Amino acid sequence: MHSIDKQVIQLLFSIDEMLTLYGDGVELSNENWDDMRDSLMAFGLPSENIMFTLIENARTDITSLNELRQYFNRFLDTRIAVAADTSKTGEDYRLGLYGCDREFRNYYEELKKSSVNDIVAAVYGNLRKVQETSPDYYRLITEGSRGWYFENNWLDGVDGANNSLIINRVTTLKNNIERLEWLYETLADSISRRSLNALIKFWLTWDYSEWRNIALYANDVVDTTVYPFYENEVFVDCGSYIGDTVAQYVNTVNRVYKRIYTYDISRASIEVIKKNLESLPNIIVNHKGTGEKNT
Repeated sequence: MHSIDKQVIQLLFSIDEMLTLYGDGVELSNENWDDMRDSLMAFGLPSENIMFTLIENARTDITSLNELRQYFNRFLDTRIAVAADTSKTGEDYRLGLYGCDREFRNYYEELKKSSVNDIVAAVYGNLRKVQETSPDYYRLITEGSRGWYFENNWLDGVDGANNSLIINRVTTLKNNIERLEWLYETLADSISRRSLNALIKFWLTWDYSEWRNIALYANDVVDTTVYPFYENEVFVDCGSYIGDTVAQYVNTVNRVYKRIYTYDISRASIEVIKKNLESLPNIIVNHKGTGEKNT
């Protein structure tokens, strides 16, 4: 690592330390906030970068700190990688929005600025497009969404009398926009974030293609980029059915584990589980259900 890169990392860690102190209740001066802003500008970040907005908000409102920390931590991680000559940066990196993050931010901004009536009208317009271009799919989603999940969720179609499903979905998104943002930032891996984006996309556009892609190409029972696995790993499968989840887990971790417990209340399933997993060691099959309390 070159000396200039070391200086860059030291500067970033100084910002990180200031943010940590602020989170611990230490009041920062306006000069501290200005230095933080100017330091990030010195890296060539454009003024549209979301961190600048969050810095201004955090000066007077500590509730903006968590979101600022999340974006700054990503920026810090990327700068460390750049300093080690392991990656190159592009415009998306410079704007501080990456892949599915950028997609969610677009949904968030649109939902926040638009009224419920405007969003509902847009969803109706998208449903009409489906009716015109994919009549079979239109029939499937309308006939299949009459009384679905709750009785007050109904979808008669673009010319129908009762389309409460659209109203309910839009008001749920609109009334919980801040919670939605919290949920997105809390999700730790890109597959989970993409899944949330896919749900929002489907509710607004009736397009389920992203869900299908996730199901086809991201179907491991565990995400090894999020959860590290060790030789003494213990895996518990509640509602293990025929043992397919256990088989997939074992394959994902290359058969390296300490012990696996399965639970299912179906006697027929238990017999199939035993047969399907008989070649694997240290599998404890339980003909029991699971819950919060022992009964």
